[in-house]
Amino acid sequence: MNTQWTYLGNEVPLFKVLQDLGYSQNKIKLFFGRNDLNNIVKKKTCLTLPIDFFNYGLISPCYRGSDIEILYQDQNFLVLDKPYNVHGHPLLYSEENTCLNFIRSSSDSEFLKIIQVDKNKAERGMLYRLDQETSGVLVFCKDQEMHTHLRSEFQTVVKEKIYGALVHGHCVCDTISSWIYFTGVDNKKAHSVITASQIPQDKKGQKGQIEIVHSTYLEKDNLSFILIKLKEGLRHQIRIQLSMVGHPILGDSLYGAAKASRLFLHAHRYRLETNGISKKFISNTYPLFEKYFMGVKNISYDD
Repeated sequence: MNTQWTYLGNEVPLFKVLQDLGYSQNKIKLFFGRNDLNNIVKKKTCLTLPIDFFNYGLISPCYRGSDIEILYQDQNFLVLDKPYNVHGHPLLYSEENTCLNFIRSSSDSEFLKIIQVDKNKAERGMLYRLDQETSGVLVFCKDQEMHTHLRSEFQTVVKEKIYGALVHGHCVCDTISSWIYFTGVDNKKAHSVITASQIPQDKKGQKGQIEIVHSTYLEKDNLSFILIKLKEGLRHQIRIQLSMVGHPILGDSLYGAAKASRLFLHAHRYRLETNGISKKFISNTYPLFEKYFMGVKNISYDD
C-alpha cells in the first residue's frame, strides 16, 4: 500500500525533500536505501511513497484477525482474551492483525482512550507483552498517569500471574530458578543456565523463577497439563525454563518440542492490586486442553 503526491519545490535529492517535510534522518533511513535518497526530484514529479512511512507510529483502524473476547472493562482497564497468533501491537501501519488494531477499529470512545496512552510507543496502554504464539489475558490501561504508575511498579502491583501449558513428559510440581540470556541474530532465542557464572562473558543474563503449582499427567500421550506461577515475566521465560528441565511446551519447536497446531501456552489469570483495590482477570484456559484431559475444568489451585 502506497500514497502518491505531487512535488512542487526545487530540484533536490529525495533525502532533502523528506527532511524539508519534517521527517527525521533516522526515520528516513528506515524506509529508503541510499541510492533512492540520492535521486533528484524534479518539480511537478509525482512521488509514490510507502504509506507505512507517512503513517509511521499510527495504528490502522482496520482489524483483520481472529475474534477477540473482551474479558473486562471499566474506566481504567480494558482486558482482552488475546487469541493465538495475534500480536499485541503493530510495528507498521499496514499491519492489521493485532490487538491494538482491534481497539483502534472500535467506535467506542472508551476503547480509543488506550490509543492516546504513551502515544510515542508502539505498545500504547499495554501493561505487558505476550508472545504472538501465546494466548490469554492481556491488560490495557486507559489512563496515562495510572499506566505510568503501574509500569514503574509492575513487580509489586501484579500479585499473581498464572499460565497454563501442555508440556512433554511427566512434569511434577516444582520451582525452577535459572539465569536467562539471549543469543543468535537479533537475540531471538534464549538460553538458560543454573548460575550466572555459566553465562558467556559477552552476554547479559537475568535471573528468573517459575513455580509449577499443578500437574496432571496423561500417560498415553506422554504429556502433562500444568499450571505455572510466573514471577518476573522475562521474554520467553516460561518456554526456556520448562525446556531446560526437559519439559518443552507442545508446539514450541524453537525450544525443542514437537510441532503442533499451536504453542500450547496460555495466560490464564492476572491479579493486580493498586490503591488498595484488587482486580482479578481470568481467561478460561481449559478449552485449549480438553482435547487431552477430560474433566480438566475441575482443576483448581490456591489463591
